[in-house]
Amino acid sequence: MSNPGPSWGYWIIASGEKYLPACIFRTGLNIGIFIAMLFMHQQRRASAAYWTALTGRKPSLFEQFRHFAAFTEGLVMKLRASRQLPHFEFAPEAHKSGFLELCASPKSALLGTFHVGYSDMMGCMLSGFDRQIRMVRLRVGNSLDTEKIASTFAGKVGFLWVDNHEEFIFRLKDAIQSGELIGLQCDRLEFASKTDVFDFIGERRAFPMTIYHLAYLFQCPVVFSFTGPLQRSGKIEVYTSPVFYPCESKQANAAASKSHFQAVLDVLQSYLRKNPELWFNFIPLNREVSDRDV
Repeated sequence: MSNPGPSWGYWIIASGEKYLPACIFRTGLNIGIFIAMLFMHQQRRASAAYWTALTGRKPSLFEQFRHFAAFTEGLVMKLRASRQLPHFEFAPEAHKSGFLELCASPKSALLGTFHVGYSDMMGCMLSGFDRQIRMVRLRVGNSLDTEKIASTFAGKVGFLWVDNHEEFIFRLKDAIQSGELIGLQCDRLEFASKTDVFDFIGERRAFPMTIYHLAYLFQCPVVFSFTGPLQRSGKIEVYTSPVFYPCESKQANAAASKSHFQAVLDVLQSYLRKNPELWFNFIPLNREVSDRDV
């Protein structure tokens, strides 16, 4: 399995960003994005379907370009992370204090996020705390951006690879018992053993509930975060959810976690309606499903 696009694409971007003048690099990058978009038929169809479901209309060619360009900007940002970190600031509606208390605590916590905005860079922001951060990821080919983060923040930010299930569970348990922060992306259904149905972008859709299952299993708190767009000032706005603490009863935990996650998705939808290009899932939206089918 590999990321969409040619295996040499990220290398070309990395070389151009490093050696070319900024104006030439940016012009060449935009031309490359447009050409790549025209040939990435599956991703373009998924982008159009998402945009239509969110806004009620088909996107223009320029809007689709914005979508692909925003994703590419995230790759460029990871390239620059070793010498220039973006400045994160909390959104007015963010639940800042609970999030910071968890990060400053010596105890483990589960940090949920989505393929939205520059959430991958949140691990870089958290590297300022004296904590070990482990990001749960699927190991794929053509993932030089992930390798870049790992090398830039070696010793602070690492990865737990979900490909080998038995090894993953062992390493996850060890990381939690060691008091590390665990980051999980909670929007895709691959490798999800626990799912439930939620209102999202006009339909009832299945979402993974693995993070809440792990929270109950290990009695760890959960908090979600995602980012807004990169502003002209160079700042990135961060939304953080209220902290979820698992219940002692499994039934009560299931009900409370469902309510908590729906509230997170409601805020996420409002962000996406303002910034549709920040949804970085160039795959079909999560399947529509009724509650009785779960």
